[in-house]
Amino acid sequence: MIIKTLSELQSPDERTLRFTPYGLGLDRALTPEAAVAYHQAVMAAHTLAPEVADGTRRSFEMLRDLYVRGVFDYAVFTAVHDRALLLMEQSLRDRFVAFHNGSVTFVDGDNGRHVVAVDRYEQVVDAIRRHRYQWLSTGAGRRSIRFNGLLRDLHGWAREVGLLRGQRSRGTERALCSLRNSAAHPNGFHLLTPVEAALTISDMAEFVNRLWGHPTPGGRLYPAPVERVGAVLSWSGERFAVTPAEVFLHQEWPDSSGWRHAVIRCVPGDPDLPFFDSRYESTRFPAQVLHGAQDTSDTLEWLRAHAPSGDTCDILDRTFFVRVTATDVYRPISEETARSLPQAERDGHWYSILADTPCDALHHVRHLLGAAARGSRGRPCVDCPATTLPQGSYAQIMGTDRAVRLSPPMVRAPFALPRRASQGAV
Repeated sequence: MIIKTLSELQSPDERTLRFTPYGLGLDRALTPEAAVAYHQAVMAAHTLAPEVADGTRRSFEMLRDLYVRGVFDYAVFTAVHDRALLLMEQSLRDRFVAFHNGSVTFVDGDNGRHVVAVDRYEQVVDAIRRHRYQWLSTGAGRRSIRFNGLLRDLHGWAREVGLLRGQRSRGTERALCSLRNSAAHPNGFHLLTPVEAALTISDMAEFVNRLWGHPTPGGRLYPAPVERVGAVLSWSGERFAVTPAEVFLHQEWPDSSGWRHAVIRCVPGDPDLPFFDSRYESTRFPAQVLHGAQDTSDTLEWLRAHAPSGDTCDILDRTFFVRVTATDVYRPISEETARSLPQAERDGHWYSILADTPCDALHHVRHLLGAAARGSRGRPCVDCPATTLPQGSYAQIMGTDRAVRLSPPMVRAPFALPRRASQGAV
């Protein structure tokens, strides 16, 4: 060990100073004061909800404080990254005890139920080892699951009882579990950057908050419901525009001939709005038609009379319906649109898919058709960020063979698409 003086221990690490708010500074560096302020600001952006268990909270706060010490020793960032991954299991253990509120019910091979009083997770592990319990009751109305008390089954329990949501985040959770195992059982030396340590802290903050029922606004793993606003889609030939409804009302249209407009409720900045189609789900975030395609004067008149308001919508675990015929796979549609389809468009085989985006649902159906997907009905697919729900004929999926007209007038995509794509077959 190299013995250092107090002055040397207090000296900033030159490698850390190169990490700036604008990226890696190859020809410049932050001052020590600026580096301390910057890295503290990075950590201040990640906080835990008030309900989080005290043990998990204190471990998280320790990691945030330790991260800033990386200004003086670059290797600290690797220690923070590895220790943060271990927080995943600690938070699951704390949440498990809080969720069961004093007692855990195990199920034996003869379907006998055994209630174990617990106020610490060590008691859960001890009961499993002493009595060789293999099944855990997850509550009334839910199925029992295999449970050995280790990280993988803790993660499966959190998914089973609905503490963790989202289809895309399942893959990230599996990756975090693998990284945690690598951190707990390392195979060699490794050195990571402040960026990787900060990202792991961010992911753990989202993960812990989600366990205690708090999604993260703008989050990467578990985003909170997003706000939608009233907007007007306008198109004429190859020209296309999205205008907030209140702006459209005061916008001058000296030459409005050839322009068509549709009033929708959407998430501002959705990159897929140019692909909007009122029949098929084609935008990243849910978009709702409020008023069908009209000319400028009719659209202005409708806006003055109705003044569309905004709302919030969930963007995780959405249900899509995909129709498959002998020759075509159609784009996903919502339940509202599915129930409004005319009789002539109900033939074929139908899939109901749980996914976060319509693209994920469509790709999952293609996977089901092209290969033996690893995941039975109602269970998440191992290869896709989606879950297959009931499938069959239209009547079997929708539970009725009667059309219910729910949707507003259909609005076709406002620009030239290939004919088959614009009709929904892909």
